[in-house]
Amino acid sequence: MSRTARTTNLTRVAVAALVAVTMTGCSSSADEQEPTTKESTSAAPEEKESATPDPLEEQAVALDTYVAQLQAQIPELQSAFDDMYSKIDIVGVQPDAVEFSYVYLEQLDAAATASGLDSMAETLQATCDSTMFPEMESAGITIDPKVIYTYYNADGSLIWTRTFSKS
Repeated sequence: MSRTARTTNLTRVAVAALVAVTMTGCSSSADEQEPTTKESTSAAPEEKESATPDPLEEQAVALDTYVAQLQAQIPELQSAFDDMYSKIDIVGVQPDAVEFSYVYLEQLDAAATASGLDSMAETLQATCDSTMFPEMESAGITIDPKVIYTYYNADGSLIWTRTFSKS
């Protein structure tokens, strides 16, 4: 496969994976989280203040919920790209990131593939800004959300990884 064809194919896969994940309505809202219960209504004011949820703890729960919804999409993504990847994984990286990792089905030239992925970084950033970050924020991941893309060769060696933050 030529370098141009590989880059075009990689762009198609990265954008299609993002679109497939985000178009399936995997957003969650704060209303879906279990409300905290108070054991006693006669608690002293300082006890009530200490019961105030920590925003990072709330975000951790939101991230776990959001990632679980994304993970439900993996079989569909794997099926769509079974000729390119042997494995697709989506994990939460606490406290603020979603990592998409891809393992290529066949061994590729790592340097050429990394170069092709470098050339896609602007497209990935734009997709994160327009789609992923708004969805993450809607799901409750509001404190410095990030998306990480990691690509591995068929032998498990790292080819490329990049963390995207809101621009």
